[in-house]
Amino acid sequence: MGDRKKVLLAPLDPVHDVGLKMIRRALDEAGHDTVLLPPDLGAGEIIQAAFRQGADTVLISRTLGYGVAEILARFADLADAAGLREQARIG
Repeated sequence: MGDRKKVLLAPLDPVHDVGLKMIRRALDEAGHDTVLLPPDLGAGEIIQAAFRQGADTVLISRTLGYGVAEILARFADLADAAGLREQARIG
């Protein structure tokens, strides 16, 4: 196994955490330290949690649909403004 990573998983909508739960299980089995956030947090709260947890990687999940590009762009802008990309990979 490679380096153990701290991975924060965050759904950006209230109904899109099933896939993240499956990914979390696989990451846990691979020996990584994972934190799955609840699906009712805003982008700013997710970014704060990433810093608080010391995440190496932040995985975001969002249902494709109307406005998804704007939502993800806003998250990216907030992450950049907070300096999160200097600490963690975002995917």
